[in-house]
Amino acid sequence: MKEHLTNFLLALIFLALAGIFVRVVALGPPDAPVVMRAVAPYKGNAADGVTTVVNSMLVGGKTYTGGAQSFRTDTEGRPIVQAFGSTTVTLLSGETITVVSDDAGNFLANANMQQGDLDVSLTNPLYVSVTTPITVIQTDADVFKSDANMQYEDADVTAARPLPVTVYDVVTGAVTVDFAAKFVDSQETNTLRVVLSEESEVHDGLMFSLDRSLDVGDDVFTYLWMHVGASPAHVAIGVWGGGQLGVSLWETPTVSGGIVVEAHNLNRTSGTLPLSVISHTPSIASLGSTPLFTNTVLPGGTSNNTRIGGSARSTLEWIFPPNSDYLLGVQNVSGNTVSVTMELDWNEE
Repeated sequence: MKEHLTNFLLALIFLALAGIFVRVVALGPPDAPVVMRAVAPYKGNAADGVTTVVNSMLVGGKTYTGGAQSFRTDTEGRPIVQAFGSTTVTLLSGETITVVSDDAGNFLANANMQQGDLDVSLTNPLYVSVTTPITVIQTDADVFKSDANMQYEDADVTAARPLPVTVYDVVTGAVTVDFAAKFVDSQETNTLRVVLSEESEVHDGLMFSLDRSLDVGDDVFTYLWMHVGASPAHVAIGVWGGGQLGVSLWETPTVSGGIVVEAHNLNRTSGTLPLSVISHTPSIASLGSTPLFTNTVLPGGTSNNTRIGGSARSTLEWIFPPNSDYLLGVQNVSGNTVSVTMELDWNEE
């Protein structure tokens, strides 16, 4: 009997301590740090298949980690979202968002956070700290701004690329804009316009172009040497000529000297200069390894590579690493002196 009584008392003490522990975990003081875990997908306001990676967000001066929609579990293991203090929260931007009641747990508008079973109604974007681009979605009628980090309960269109976001650095406090891609909502057609990558680079003043035209004698080579700067270069190559030409691209040549060819920024309102330098007629000690490609430009005919005059142009870009060297070589094998044009178009990251 005494042993049973002892076990009974120990069980009561254990249950009492467990109850206190559960209460502390479930409630916690308003300013206590909260351990959170990311839960995907969003509750109530995300379309199927949408993925969003947000590492932390600032609300009311506190940093939430593990996801902008960060969930912790209640005493029964169900996910909830914790927000400290009252039903209003002041954002980093100085705006105030109001927590509105919805016992059903539904997002009422463009909600971005929950406190228990309450909803947050937000008309302006949150500032978030991210290390991975955010993929967001566009609704039937609402417009995402360039620093958007919101989804709407009736959203049904998924952006194919990350939307640029305003990034708040929780360590330094710096606020920057990451232009990973650009999206513009068309109010006229109720669709999402996408600015393609190349056009986006032109808009940002990071797309450059140059060409060199000259007469080349039979069985003579002409070269363009590209020394890539501190940023990777995404390069498209074009060659045109009045006769049959051989075209090659060499990697890691040993070259020096040459005459610099002026490059032009395709955005004529931008003063940005390229980091890469292109020179013609360099001194070549070694061509380097096996050429990355060889091509033949044939004169005459009507196909893409045999039009009158002839041309060879890459439809895909090459990505050259920083501080590297490449040599574009063109050989006239037509039997006559012909005009040759070599063109490089590139953008720098």
